[in-house]
Amino acid sequence: MQCVYFKDGFVYATNAYIAIKQHLSLHGFNDEEIKALDDKLLHKDHLKFMKKCDYFEILPEGIKSRKGFLSTTHQFFDDKYPNVEAVIPTIKDYQTNKFSVRANHLDLLQKVMFHNHEPFIKIQFTAPNRPLLVTSEIEVDKQVAIISPVSNHE
Repeated sequence: MQCVYFKDGFVYATNAYIAIKQHLSLHGFNDEEIKALDDKLLHKDHLKFMKKCDYFEILPEGIKSRKGFLSTTHQFFDDKYPNVEAVIPTIKDYQTNKFSVRANHLDLLQKVMFHNHEPFIKIQFTAPNRPLLVTSEIEVDKQVAIISPVSNHE
């Protein structure tokens, strides 16, 4: 769970408590780059480093980045990734009068999600004891996340 996974035009990330699925176009990738990233894993620390860079090139073995005169290649991992898609619920007509989530998880989601205007997140209930569906004003087919409710807090 230290990696992000690129699949079918989306990037997936999870820390076991929350998961997010974002279309790569939100990150500025074009169709050719999206195709080159399909089914690849990259360590999350490389993404943090790459956010500071100003040049990227997708290679068969990884992503080459450059900041000024410093250039490095971030190697792809050859490993399996959890099937995040399988746990993203569909929206159902379900209501509850209370729930608990960890505030730091909500803060993390707000930070990693794309927003058109002022940052906000919308939480939808899907079924009892199932992950909560989290969206922003970005279309659900481009970005969706889940967060697990905390059951031991009243």
